[in-house]
Amino acid sequence: MFEMKEQYKLGVLQIDEEHEKLFEIGESAFILLNDNYSIDKYDRIVDIIETRIRRKNMNVAYINPFMKACQDIVKEVLNLDFTRGNMYVKQGMHDIGDVLISIGVLGNVKGNFYLNFPRETALSIASIMMSGYPVTELDEITTSAISELSNMIAGHAGMNFANENITIDITPPDITVNSESSRRNYLVQAICVPLTLSNKGTIELDIALY
Repeated sequence: MFEMKEQYKLGVLQIDEEHEKLFEIGESAFILLNDNYSIDKYDRIVDIIETRIRRKNMNVAYINPFMKACQDIVKEVLNLDFTRGNMYVKQGMHDIGDVLISIGVLGNVKGNFYLNFPRETALSIASIMMSGYPVTELDEITTSAISELSNMIAGHAGMNFANENITIDITPPDITVNSESSRRNYLVQAICVPLTLSNKGTIELDIALY
């Protein structure tokens, strides 16, 4: 009845393995539901629920509203396209970009999403947003432009969630300019979506929503 099929796989090993285990849990629940010979099913129900809680993972459907928001805003504001690289899981210590934007998500969906920018990409984006004005430093004006772009993406993502009847609230962007070779401890599992812009810049979109 419940079977993990090839068309359900995302190509991200850790996520696909978790989803396969969720199908196994679903199969166990279905078998229990149709077991007409067991009178007391309480212990088996508790076991299934506890297993589900231990296996709780991010709903990958939450990636799409952010991907669509990035695509629309990057095209509309920066007049750039991007190609998506292979998604992967971040948990524990990982390198982060020279500029890190963190935005909190509240409501029906909770968590955070992050935008990681290398220095050159951040400077290029800030220059485009300031009508081509040359930008060479990650100063307050530059980071304000990057923060505004991130705010637009977040707002657009909120509308995309609303179209799916999911209500979320977005916190103001928190921007950090990092030293070289900075790292971050991802305490909660995040899905990283690498984006390569048509001007050769790169952005990493990290999504950790539950």
